[in-house]
Amino acid sequence: MEIFDLLDELVAQILEGKRYLFMDANHVVLKKDELIETIDVIRKMIDEKYKILKTKLVEDMDSSLVQEVSSLKNKKREEAYNENNEAKDIVMSAKQEAREIKEEIDEYADKILENLKLTVSKFKRKLLKLDTVIDLSRDRIQKTAYYADNEEENEDEE
Repeated sequence: MEIFDLLDELVAQILEGKRYLFMDANHVVLKKDELIETIDVIRKMIDEKYKILKTKLVEDMDSSLVQEVSSLKNKKREEAYNENNEAKDIVMSAKQEAREIKEEIDEYADKILENLKLTVSKFKRKLLKLDTVIDLSRDRIQKTAYYADNEEENEDEE
């Protein structure tokens, strides 16, 4: 499964969330465990993709460096000295590029996780509000039943 598939699954869970009569169309009740499980799978997938990209980048850098070194060996001593300096610059540049790519990957993953955290926080707040509404509704039902029972007793006594 790809990350986008999991994000689609997360959206599907939101769309399939239960809706009650007293809720407006934009609010649903979701299963916390399912959301957290999906988010954990996304985290693991991002971590795996990061490791794969990092490994591939290192392999590409290694093969690039091997080619550079073998070409340097075939040249004259004077040219080899000059090219050695160029190779050092290339290696430093490649390492810098690798660092920049890693930072970009980390920033991207962080943004995704931050957005997911915000989404989960919003769901959490909405669930708390829903819990409060449920408690208030239950209290009203109990009070109504209590008053109805008292009225029946008063009518029986008359």
